[in-house]
Amino acid sequence: MVSANGQSVQDTLHIRVVDHIPVAPVVEGIITSNSYTAVNESNTFTVKIVPAPDEILEYEWSVSSGSLSQNNENSVTWQAPSNPGVESVTVKVTNQDQLSTTVTANLLVKDLSFSAQQPLIWYPFDTDNRNMAVDRFHATVNGASKTDDPRGEPSAAYRFTSGSNIIYTENHNDLNFEDAVSLSCWVKLEQFGSERYIISHGSWHQRYKLSVTPEGFLRWTVKTSNGVSDLDSSEPIKLNHYYHVTALYTGYSMELYIDGSLDVFKAFYGAIQPSTKPLTIGRMDNTETLYALRGSVDEVKLWDKEIPAPQIEQLKNQWATPSGIEETDIIALIYPNPADGYFIIKYSDSEKVSDIILTGYDSRQILSGEICRNDHRIEVHLPEMVPGLYIVTLILDNGRRVNWKLMVK
Repeated sequence: MVSANGQSVQDTLHIRVVDHIPVAPVVEGIITSNSYTAVNESNTFTVKIVPAPDEILEYEWSVSSGSLSQNNENSVTWQAPSNPGVESVTVKVTNQDQLSTTVTANLLVKDLSFSAQQPLIWYPFDTDNRNMAVDRFHATVNGASKTDDPRGEPSAAYRFTSGSNIIYTENHNDLNFEDAVSLSCWVKLEQFGSERYIISHGSWHQRYKLSVTPEGFLRWTVKTSNGVSDLDSSEPIKLNHYYHVTALYTGYSMELYIDGSLDVFKAFYGAIQPSTKPLTIGRMDNTETLYALRGSVDEVKLWDKEIPAPQIEQLKNQWATPSGIEETDIIALIYPNPADGYFIIKYSDSEKVSDIILTGYDSRQILSGEICRNDHRIEVHLPEMVPGLYIVTLILDNGRRVNWKLMVK
């Protein structure tokens, strides 16, 4: 009641007390056992719920492709389809009040049956700026300075400190492939600020680029016949820390891997568009300097195709010259280098060799071919091999190993 000037007014508010107020289930998302699923293999999905007192829930699952072992539990098993792609899973959670919440998650299906792929470009940056995969597409360095690589090896990576610093490779028709692209590198950022370009071929205007946003997120951008798409990492990177980053466009997906593990992905389609610009490291292109990298880059690799997930997992462990093992004068001569069908090693008279190993770019041992041994001379007849860089390892009688880089035509 309210009274004023001899007058009053009153009203009544009725409050009803109930056992509970109906609220839809609180669903935080779908948890997958594996970040991706191999074709025809299984994965387990669990819906993440914020429980409420005395709540009774029912579940209804569905998938865009493949099959579910059951569809009415909080955790289900999915059989992936026979083709790679980006699929989806949806769960509807309903409580006893017939209120529901629906969430959806994307699923990446990968073909793991094909073998490791030879890169089109491999810049180890250990001693020079040459392409160690094939004898073409060698890079030019302007302004960037040598620095420690992720292993702490001195002068084995390149550091970028200003907009005038750039590493570039002249454009070529063979670099304008359109079906798929994979690239990888080690990168360390020293400052954010503007967007920082790591690798670019015509940027988002023409083709693709890998960059870091002002907030510190890795960003993989691809332009295809269907438009331009960005894919950002799930978390920002830290300054002054080396990360191994792999970015893929497969023709059905964009994928970003950090230190060998899948971080994020999305569906995307179309033919990759061509570029008129050089392939650049540390800059958007050969003229724009506003978005230049402030940091270091090492072990840049580029493929004109999709590479398999098991290969991606191992890239961070692969080096052109293993740490602590250098070419030495024990090997006096290795020729012809580049090799075509065979090569000969001449080594020091004071050493005895017990074995020889030829290792591929993917750390896989190339088993044999015919090996002819004479005094301080070994002749190796090569099996049919993919052209590119290989490591010849001599194992001495005292157990010591020495390495030499060999190019195979």
